[in-house]
Amino acid sequence: MPALASTEISVEEVKCIAHEHFNVIGNAVLLTGERDANYHLAGDVELLFKLAHPKEDPAIVDLQTAALDHLAGADLGGVSVPTVLTTTNGQKSVLLRMRNGGTRIGRLLTYLPGKLQQSSRRSTEQYRSGGRALAKIARGLKNFSHPAAAHKLIWDLRHAADTRLLISLLGNTAIERSCSSILSHFIDETYPTLVRQRKQIVHNDLNPRNVLVDASDHGRVTGVFDFGDVVETFLVADTAIGAASQIDDAQDAHQAVIEFVQAYHRENPLSIEEIACIPALVATRIAMGVLITNRHRLENPDNPHFPTPDFAVFAERMATAQSFIDDKAKLIERMLSGDAQ
Repeated sequence: MPALASTEISVEEVKCIAHEHFNVIGNAVLLTGERDANYHLAGDVELLFKLAHPKEDPAIVDLQTAALDHLAGADLGGVSVPTVLTTTNGQKSVLLRMRNGGTRIGRLLTYLPGKLQQSSRRSTEQYRSGGRALAKIARGLKNFSHPAAAHKLIWDLRHAADTRLLISLLGNTAIERSCSSILSHFIDETYPTLVRQRKQIVHNDLNPRNVLVDASDHGRVTGVFDFGDVVETFLVADTAIGAASQIDDAQDAHQAVIEFVQAYHRENPLSIEEIACIPALVATRIAMGVLITNRHRLENPDNPHFPTPDFAVFAERMATAQSFIDDKAKLIERMLSGDAQ
């Protein structure tokens, strides 16, 4: 086929790629994404075409594919993850030449059914189901290895200290102070304990935009997708990321996190030291979310994946983050008690 556009590709080009390389016929719709360009293909079956960022290391794309291939053979107890499909030549990806002389890697994955958690009714049952789902995925990846697994990723809590460089981009003194305080606590109080904990390859990005629930039972998590942040890091960091993502403005943040962590712990037990890290890691993840999404929006103002910075929302999030630091001892006690009430 002819060389493709230098940035995104059109839906018509995606249809041609799907037909030529995967023998799939369907209509394409562009979705949002942080780094990849994602397209929903609808034909006889629903599929997802992912076009890697032009600067993405091919080894990282291979890591993501290999992780999904590994989970295909794991018992996830009813939790679905995407399957990476092969080309007509039996490959798991296709290298596409762009008109500017560069290349991008394209992959075709199954499109999971269900309702996004983001638009679902939150509940205690859902928090618990999410905790169990993430625990099953972590357990499924326990013995998985890959040469690129230890790559550096800005969303990896292991490197949270690096996000201090983003504080000055906020342009809001109060929120800058809040983020600085949370990150200082992580560096001084949490990291010395965290660094002693076990590591493995994990999903690293369980959040309401990549979790699916049963359309008729929002309390049951049925699928997890988007393995774009898969990385080898501290296991409990993955737990904390999933827990932090349960927080919703309309719900009790502490209760949601405790329910998630306890359900995770019952499925994939954590040590006392790991659990003791979670409140501060949740706070750190919230601060990182404010800093990284603010930077992404500043650098990519036309990307709808990230909302326009709202300092009132940021202030609320940082107040929630600080509450996990202030109430850390009580939260750890409740997580360890086995009684979320």
